[in-house]
Amino acid sequence: QPPALEARGSLILPSWTNAHPDWRGEVQPTIRLSGEFASTNAQFHNIPIDSAQGNFSYSHLVWRLSHLVVRRPEGTLTLRDIENDATRNYHWHAQGTLALSALQPLLTTSQAERISEVFTFNQPLSLDAEVWGRLYDNETIAARGRMALTNFTIHGETVSSVASDFRYTNRCIEFFQPRLQTGAQQMMADGITVDF
Repeated sequence: QPPALEARGSLILPSWTNAHPDWRGEVQPTIRLSGEFASTNAQFHNIPIDSAQGNFSYSHLVWRLSHLVVRRPEGTLTLRDIENDATRNYHWHAQGTLALSALQPLLTTSQAERISEVFTFNQPLSLDAEVWGRLYDNETIAARGRMALTNFTIHGETVSSVASDFRYTNRCIEFFQPRLQTGAQQMMADGITVDF
């Protein structure tokens, strides 16, 4: 279905006597936008979404997505974003639940096969995280937050729950105070580092 959109905006046009205006340098910084949108039965990068609704604004070359609520069968994910057109820097905050299987369209076939050989996920991931970096530059991606996952398997071994704070930067992820439980057994650590 097409999305519902309500938007308001303004801009300052260049002088009528200017036959070749610098649209990006003169006009774009004057653009002001704000609005709301809502959509149902949509897809984002081939990931199905039951519904999404949010508010957005644009001024001084900065996009703001102040409250985006995405609903899928496993639950709700609330997102906020600030993105700078001049620097290409972005900063996302995500909170809620997400089925890891929903991310499969973002993976290559070999990546998806390797994950399915090792893991089986029965419950969605609970996540409260920030992600930032520069658009189109994967080397700048950084993140921090807390995640929790229940009722999954690793190489066929059942895990009741795992929870940890984490930080990702420079292709290295650190888990702080991770706790894993399977039945009555527990495993914990001060920290775990995975260097990609």
